[in-house]
Amino acid sequence: MPIPVPAVAHIAEAASIALHITETKGEMVTPTGAGIVAALRTQETLPAGYKILKSGIGLGKRDFGRANFLRAQIIEDSAGDKCGDATSSATGCTPADCNVFQIEANIDDSTPEELGYAMDKLFEAGARDVHFIPCYMKKNRMGTLLCALADNEHLAAVEKAIFLHTSTVGVRRFPVERTCMARSIFEVETEFGKVRVKKSVLGDIEKIKPEFDDLKACADKAGVPIREIQKEVEKKLH
Repeated sequence: MPIPVPAVAHIAEAASIALHITETKGEMVTPTGAGIVAALRTQETLPAGYKILKSGIGLGKRDFGRANFLRAQIIEDSAGDKCGDATSSATGCTPADCNVFQIEANIDDSTPEELGYAMDKLFEAGARDVHFIPCYMKKNRMGTLLCALADNEHLAAVEKAIFLHTSTVGVRRFPVERTCMARSIFEVETEFGKVRVKKSVLGDIEKIKPEFDDLKACADKAGVPIREIQKEVEKKLH
């Protein structure tokens, strides 16, 4: 049997995987290994600088006269992550939390009041986002698809809250990647009071938005419409 074996050669050809010859006598790349590389690799070369997020090592039994193990690593380019240029507030996205889990559950026997309460409890448990989508379920029953985002640190607490505060007996979860704008918070002083403003930046894209809760508080205190407070903030920003 030639080395690489035909299956490896076909996978390498189809996926444009670069191979090289070593002095070792024997098969160093199996069809399974080549298939994993073809499915998972993201680029041809390593970045100049990177962070190691996770590592895994598998040991082989065959004696090649040299170390026989495979190490796989999930790495992140430290020169430019997916979360923007910087993070300057607790609500921003850091490189580590660009990767989060989406948790889902189909529910057809919880009341709207219970689901509203469950949403509050999920946020208290550390969920980054929660929303509901109407859906049809078994026997054409109207149901609700619960969707939540959580990082690895809060995943267990969010899942527990779903089981505790809804009627579901099972959840689905899968990793997802996010692209986030770098966010910062600053205050604007107006004649109606202080209003926090959120600034989001990604490259040459910039978004500025006053915090609605602050607009509402100032409007209630001054007895004026929210749009008056918003106009005042916009004047200060320009």
